[in-house]
Amino acid sequence: IIDDNGCQITDTVNVAILPTPNAIAGLDLSICPGNSVQLSAVGGVAYSWSPDSTLDIPSLPNPVASPSVTTDYVVTVFDLNGCSDDDTLTVTVQDSIDADAGQPAGICLGDSVPLLASGGATYSWSPAAGLSDPNIANPMASPSVTTWYTVNVSSGTCGDFDSVQVLVNPPPVADAGPNVTICEGDTATLTGSGGSVIIWNSVDSIATILVSPDSTSTYTVLIQDF
Repeated sequence: IIDDNGCQITDTVNVAILPTPNAIAGLDLSICPGNSVQLSAVGGVAYSWSPDSTLDIPSLPNPVASPSVTTDYVVTVFDLNGCSDDDTLTVTVQDSIDADAGQPAGICLGDSVPLLASGGATYSWSPAAGLSDPNIANPMASPSVTTWYTVNVSSGTCGDFDSVQVLVNPPPVADAGPNVTICEGDTATLTGSGGSVIIWNSVDSIATILVSPDSTSTYTVLIQDF
C-alpha cells in the first residue's frame, strides 16, 4: 500500500483451498409401478435431494423414493466446511405386466390339458404336482382331482400372478343292462345307460337297440357323459 507521501507497506493474506467432498448417489435402481425404493448417498455430513416431490425426507442421505415415472435424482452433498458436490442416479420405473393363466378347462380322469399362460418372460406354476414342467408358460396338466393352478409371471423386476381351474370329471358308470336269453330267430332289446352319449358296438349311437344274433354274442356299450 502506498500513501500520498510515497511511503509504502506490504501485507499478505493466505487463501486456503479446501477439498471438495465426493458425492456418491449410489447405483441406478429399478422398481415396478406403485412400488418404492430407498436411496443411499454418501460423501458428506448434510444432504439435499431433488426433485423432492416423490421423496419422503429429501434432506436425509437415504430417503425413500416413490416415482410414478422414470426419474433422475440429484443429491447435493455438503461437508463441515460448507463445500458441496453433486451426483445423480436414475430410478427406472419398469413397465407393468398383467399375468393371464388362461381359460379354465375340464378333463376326464386320466386325461391331460395344456395350460396357456401369458404376460411375462418367466413363469412359475404351483402346485407343481400333475404338471409336465412348472417353469414354462404352457405345461401339460394331468391332475387326479379338480385343481386350481396359480402362475407367477415375471419380467425384469416386476411380477404378477393369476389362477385357473382344471376340473377333473369323474368317469361315467356304463350299464349295458342284464344278460338276455332268446330263442334262435328272435329279437332282443338292449338298453344302455350311464351317460348322455351311448354307442353300441361302435356303430349305433342310441340308448336302445334291437338285435337278432345268429349265435350267442357279446355287445359292448360305450358311455360318454357329454
